[in-house]
Amino acid sequence: RDFCLSRGLGDVYKRQIICIEDEMNIIIYTGPMCPYCEKAKALLQSKSLDYQEIYVGDNPDLMMEMIEKANGKRSVPQIFINDTHVGGYDDLYAIDRSGDLEKLLS
Repeated sequence: RDFCLSRGLGDVYKRQIICIEDEMNIIIYTGPMCPYCEKAKALLQSKSLDYQEIYVGDNPDLMMEMIEKANGKRSVPQIFINDTHVGGYDDLYAIDRSGDLEKLLS
């Protein structure tokens, strides 16, 4: 079964409906000019992990969705693995170094 997300893209506001499969287990909320977003995506890519990127930079509705899911955190990136809120890049890096990333993915 598929479900759909609304997503803002680029500097000019656009709405695009993106359907992703239920198997998608990593979601990363990103924003404009965010070096920590790039580092988080690079870490996931280095492990050949697929993720769904949701750009919140020009979409207040998606920003509010992220804030609610992240228990009030407003900074990007915000990363979720299997519906568990990991936090930002530093948190992702820490769980990777500790070996807990593999546990979250299983």
